Amino acid sequence: MRAFALGALLALSAAGAFGQQKPLPQKEVSGARVDDTRSRQLLEEAQNLLQRGEYPAAEAASLRLLEENIRTFGPDHPIVATALNLLGASNLKQGKFNEAEGNFRRMLTIYERRLGPDHEYTAAALNSLALVLEQLGDYQGAETLLRRSLAISEKALGKNHPDIATTLSNLSRVLDS
Repeated sequence: MRAFALGALLALSAAGAFGQQKPLPQKEVSGARVDDTRSRQLLEEAQNLLQRGEYPAAEAASLRLLEENIRTFGPDHPIVATALNLLGASNLKQGKFNEAEGNFRRMLTIYERRLGPDHEYTAAALNSLALVLEQLGDYQGAETLLRRSLAISEKALGKNHPDIATTLSNLSRVLDS
């Protein structure tokens, strides 16, 4: 994996998908207040392990987070996608590309369904999935996803947002390949 993709993975995976920097609100599910303390603890643990490069441990923590988030919020809540992103990032860092692809695709499906096809988190999920496709040698698929991510991000965030530069860099690398 190229150095930029590794740096982007560590810098941008903390809150859900590449490029997301703010966590999704977790306090209510179907109008009822929930205790998300355990979920937040597991999220912090998984993020820290990933940032320290402890990928097998980050994968295990991400799986615990995924199970907790599904139990607490339901299987298609956007916060479940946060756990899927961390799990996919851990898989990607370990070269488990098929597993990463599955987790990122599931994350993308949740964001598209729950937040919409033009949401900034959907764009970030597209970017994450494109990184896996690039590693699998599917440059055309990666290009398609990155162009879609770029269009969404420019509309949602503006042309001068840092996520635009990340997506453009990823796109240029894919085009170069």
